[in-house]
Amino acid sequence: MPRLSIIVPHRHEDSRLEATLLSLLENRPDDSEIIVVHDGSYSDPYHLVDEVIFIEEERSSNTLKLLNAGVMAACSPAVCVLLDGATVTDAWSEAALSTLLESETAAVAVAVQTSRGQTSHGIDARLLNRPSFAQAGRVEVSSPRTECIGPVLACGFYRRKVLLALGGWNEDLDEQAADVELALALGSLGLACQCDASTLVSINAAQSRKLTSPAWKQLASLVAAHGLVTPGWGNSLKSLLGGCLQGRLFTAASWAAGLRDASTIRRTQLRMNHARQQFPGDSVQQSLRIHREHSSSANPSRRAA
Repeated sequence: MPRLSIIVPHRHEDSRLEATLLSLLENRPDDSEIIVVHDGSYSDPYHLVDEVIFIEEERSSNTLKLLNAGVMAACSPAVCVLLDGATVTDAWSEAALSTLLESETAAVAVAVQTSRGQTSHGIDARLLNRPSFAQAGRVEVSSPRTECIGPVLACGFYRRKVLLALGGWNEDLDEQAADVELALALGSLGLACQCDASTLVSINAAQSRKLTSPAWKQLASLVAAHGLVTPGWGNSLKSLLGGCLQGRLFTAASWAAGLRDASTIRRTQLRMNHARQQFPGDSVQQSLRIHREHSSSANPSRRAA
């Protein structure tokens, strides 16, 4: 059984995937498997089937569904998510993987640097008590000295069983909000995330996060679902008026709509309720210890996931 499963989701742009695969194969960690989950758009022109596990999902699959399928197919107790377009260097995974497997940490965030030199060190822990950070779009940590509660979507290390217990990434969310939701779940449950600033991953993107209107709306629903702000029309109108006075009509309108989105708020709460049931008892750390000591055994049948 490999120690690490590296999951790369892929849709449409083959050049991004091939850049990622080239760097991975040149700097492949010992005792690891590389899983590419794609939407049927990749034909493996370089015949990498002996080195890479290719899993084909439905053509309509979004990135989050591909990631979840990769987690189901993985055979390792630890998984690393790496979006296509990301590149790695020599010994890139050693420190993060050691931190994950040799402690009771649920996830490890790494430094992710964009093509313009902007670096993220995970999802900011201050979101749990300062919803104004989410309302301002300040969801990522820019310094390794700031506490994080989860990795960003571009790259992160996780215990596979923890991801399964949490239900993976919410496939109904925008990609720009899904990692925030998972991080809020980790933080709310007391599942620790550490940042390994020594690991640097580069991503072929101008900026780490570009929040669309749906993502702004979903961020509001997420913080409301976690009880950090009060949902409903009253707070929605207050947020809208405040945003307009500050000249932020676009984001204020999306945020206000999210506070009224009872469906997303309710689904998020149900996901959290399910996750809490997966970690019963007084000690989340004890649950993590159980997850660590009973890592998954290899199961070839999962390859069809």
